[in-house]
Amino acid sequence: MVERAALVEYKTIISSSPRWRELPHRAGDIVVCTPPKVGTTWTQGIVRSLIAGHEEPAGSIPIDAPWIDSRFEPIDTVVARLEAQTHRRCIKSHTPADGIPLFADSHYIAVYRGGLDSFMSWVNHWNGMRMENMGAMIDDAIADGVDLTALPPPARPPPPRRRAALPSRMTRAPLVNEPARAMGVQVRAGGGAPVVVGTGRRPWPVSPLSPPPPRASRPPIGAHW
Repeated sequence: MVERAALVEYKTIISSSPRWRELPHRAGDIVVCTPPKVGTTWTQGIVRSLIAGHEEPAGSIPIDAPWIDSRFEPIDTVVARLEAQTHRRCIKSHTPADGIPLFADSHYIAVYRGGLDSFMSWVNHWNGMRMENMGAMIDDAIADGVDLTALPPPARPPPPRRRAALPSRMTRAPLVNEPARAMGVQVRAGGGAPVVVGTGRRPWPVSPLSPPPPRASRPPIGAHW
């Protein structure tokens, strides 16, 4: 019994979520639900191995654990193969959760991956696609009502970058001078960064946000220069 029907229809050149309506539900179905290029096939391989137990999973992942949303094959062909399986079925979907039916006696595995890695994987995948196979899917998408002339929404400009302003107390001399006096150092605030003077050492910039350089980089006290 369906717990929640699909709420939204998703249709693109490559996929169509209404294809789910053609698949008769079977208790125990396992649906691997993922965005593209996040490890879907890898996850399906694990699921199929668990279903098969100690035996080698029969067939191949694209054929026996198909991407039901895709337009690669007629939906009748895909459904016939799934209906012929006698073991628990593994089904793949790239449709968002609100676009597929949810059944209380099925299992859904969601997989995600870092956005940058997914994007680079998608670029490699797209560069390797055989565009001659797209013709039939484009024809099917047009017949399915997909508007190929619709433009995607314009990208929003990034928000302006703001510099973090330091509180006024962070720039007051005591924050620089007090630690310096504790070390017996005099500090003179010049036109730029404060400079250490009167110690017989080479000067180095002093900042309340960064410590002085390591001791190894300073000449010993009393060195002449």
